[in-house]
Amino acid sequence: MVMVMALASAFAIFIPQSLFASVPSHFLWSDSKGLMTVEATCQLRHEEQNPFFISQKPNSQLNDYSKLKGLGFFGGWVSGKLLDRSLITAKEAPNAADDSQIRVLSVAKNATRPDVLHISEAGDEGYLAKESLQDIGNFVIEIKDAPAFLNLKSPFRIQKSFWQAATEDEKFLAFTCGDIAAPVRYFLFEVYDLAHLDPVAQVGVNLAETKIWDSINVYTPEEANQVVKEEAEHTPPAPQPPTEVPLPSPQPPSEGQEDTPILEGELEYVICTEDKTTGIFAQDLKTKIFSANQFETVIPSQSWDEKRKTTHVEVQFPAREEMPRSGWIPRDLVQLRAECIPLKKTAPSDEDAPVDDSLTTLDPRVSRKDCCKFPTTQRSSQPYTSGILQFRAKRNKGKRRHAGCDLYRSKGEAAVAVASGTVLRGLYYFYQGVFAIEVKHPKFIARYGEVLGKYGPGVAKGKNVVAGQELGYIGKVNSGCCAPMLHFEMYKGSAHGPLTRHRVPPYDRRSDVMNPTDFLKQWEKVQFGQSY
Repeated sequence: MVMVMALASAFAIFIPQSLFASVPSHFLWSDSKGLMTVEATCQLRHEEQNPFFISQKPNSQLNDYSKLKGLGFFGGWVSGKLLDRSLITAKEAPNAADDSQIRVLSVAKNATRPDVLHISEAGDEGYLAKESLQDIGNFVIEIKDAPAFLNLKSPFRIQKSFWQAATEDEKFLAFTCGDIAAPVRYFLFEVYDLAHLDPVAQVGVNLAETKIWDSINVYTPEEANQVVKEEAEHTPPAPQPPTEVPLPSPQPPSEGQEDTPILEGELEYVICTEDKTTGIFAQDLKTKIFSANQFETVIPSQSWDEKRKTTHVEVQFPAREEMPRSGWIPRDLVQLRAECIPLKKTAPSDEDAPVDDSLTTLDPRVSRKDCCKFPTTQRSSQPYTSGILQFRAKRNKGKRRHAGCDLYRSKGEAAVAVASGTVLRGLYYFYQGVFAIEVKHPKFIARYGEVLGKYGPGVAKGKNVVAGQELGYIGKVNSGCCAPMLHFEMYKGSAHGPLTRHRVPPYDRRSDVMNPTDFLKQWEKVQFGQSY
């Protein structure tokens, strides 16, 4: 393992003040205060390296140890035995090409303790071979017991929660807060519990305050999957305790990230489909092993090594008596009971049903004839039909395809409705300091992305709009990469649920995403007399 201990240069994302009125999901950890809110002045950064590591010799099992040279025993002359799965922090050791200077933060409770002398404990320092330093992102940390002073007063359950280093675009995420000359850096960890596919929170941890790690288990992703599977089958989630922590700020998520609902109480995931039965497959996703019934209750398995990287997810069937009781299913079919639209349609009353984003329920007061305007008041200054601005352009080194067209204009110019319609979702955080608005038009759904955090006059969720009406104002991402633009996406309206589906190739979008290019060219030519 080649280790670069000095943190590489990183770019910062400034978090807009308007963002702090949204979902309570982000915290910073303090040894004296517990969970703290994220200040508006904190900046989110992408870091090449995370200073937290797991010690484990290459190819070893969970019953081995590495030599930790230079411990305090007998003036530092006797080597300690640092157990595998110890959580450590490390920096480059002076004059030691093959070693790193480390400090032990915690020794995992699930580490096997051999009958040898000088077992290293939390607080020990010394020199460790670099080959025994393993990337924190390749492990899952379970907090066995929350620090006692908290008394479990937290918006989420800390005890028996599962933590994994937060990443984006193959880089670690960290908040920098405080004095710009000497900022405090908090590396982010996603927090999971037994009831959710997605993280219930993200918590930033600083190198100097690590009591959150006092009592932990450390697992590989495969081991964590098995632990969660077994615990989810036998232990229902405990009721959430009341919180005395003020509502914190949310994270700036990756492009198009949707709000993730947080479920309280018992597991309520179901197979959400219009079909009466659904095939359940083996892990190869080709071999059908049995059929499950529509709306059957399932328990999704966590999969930290494949989080959001595949179109399928493994689920358990707790009510099934016969074997097998688990298998793989398209993850879009696994939804919370309260959000399953086909299930709502079968209920006696749909008073509390979520907003249906199909096209059949468009408000009758909205005209279907005034289609369509170009979504900017002037022509795009650059062709949206080629290069990185076009639909299907490569993103993230080819791992993802661009799901819309980028229309370059000036910051603050109006983004207008291409047709009449109803606002499905109001301003929500979209990408690198900019926001998005979704509108249900008569024949399609449009997402107007990378706009500023300000509505046009009379625009709000649930409101009707007409063609050419100002929805919002063109923004500019705060990474400095690009000119101001309107990111425009279109959807057929034949599918349900969030438009963004992370780790679902090739677009990370819902299955009914459309190529808007020909539509834009047609509207552009009608409105401006020419098109790209």
